[in-house]
Amino acid sequence: MIINNKELHRPDRIQELITVAREALATKNPIAPDEQIDLFKALHAAKAEKLEALQLEIVGRLYISNVALVYKMCQRFRLIFVEPEELIAEGRLALFLCIRTFNPWRGLRFSTYACSGIIRHLSGYCQRLKRGWLAVETAIGEAASMSPQPDRGLGFVSCLLNHLTCRERFVIGERFLHGLEGKPPSLETLGGFLNLSIEGVRNVQLNALRKLRNVLRIMELGPEDF
Repeated sequence: MIINNKELHRPDRIQELITVAREALATKNPIAPDEQIDLFKALHAAKAEKLEALQLEIVGRLYISNVALVYKMCQRFRLIFVEPEELIAEGRLALFLCIRTFNPWRGLRFSTYACSGIIRHLSGYCQRLKRGWLAVETAIGEAASMSPQPDRGLGFVSCLLNHLTCRERFVIGERFLHGLEGKPPSLETLGGFLNLSIEGVRNVQLNALRKLRNVLRIMELGPEDF
């Protein structure tokens, strides 16, 4: 995100901000909240000057200085179907996004901005997971009902999962089906089996849920909000 501010149109101010950043980075210490505004300004100055290495250093230091906010915000979420490690991973992603989008010229403390952004991101993530559980449970309930209709029998779930790839079936099975009797494995755990990153497993899960949503809608079985 590129922010246009009059300070960034002054070469002398840009160099001043970059100097401040390099001095702060040289200390190797977390940056105090009151000192972070200038570092955020320096981040945008580095973007204006296309100093990519400096940008990465600043983002890394700001992340280390604020990562405690992630753990604090994750404590607000108590969901049995989401592993704490998974929430923390999502919270860290949200923190990086907040660092990239924060406007230091608006007079707002970064901690306030980041806490709001992290909570909003985690809330959306948990809601998407919850809708996924509800939809898959709906399909399982249809199969378990043993309806006399041929397309609603015990083979319904198997038929439904046939629309997915082998990898997608594995992820959905572990995350939503097997997990109904206990705690589902985390994305990181599944990534170890599949040799994928957490983000890779998340994408597999989202693609699979999207396919199931479409199938359920066609069959008029899934909830509208899935």
